[in-house]
Amino acid sequence: MSQLEFSGVKIKEILDVRVSNGETNFSLFNSETQRQLAVVSALELIKADLSSAYSTGGTSSKSSYSLEKHMQSLSDYADCILDAMNNKDD
Repeated sequence: MSQLEFSGVKIKEILDVRVSNGETNFSLFNSETQRQLAVVSALELIKADLSSAYSTGGTSSKSSYSLEKHMQSLSDYADCILDAMNNKDD
């Protein structure tokens, strides 16, 4: 499986909390880019969830319903990821 990249940097490296000059890699991006990364991360989680539904005997009708529900919640998922990445106290 290939690793996702954003502006030539692997997303895993961006989301890893690596401190550089007192800041994480994620915090160095502007808010629009952070939001885009959070959405991409949420989509990867959705993809993983839908894939697991098939691997455990799920049906396409269940997956279609699940995809629809996930897509309705995409903004909320991205908000949760942003909150987690920007919360330095936890």
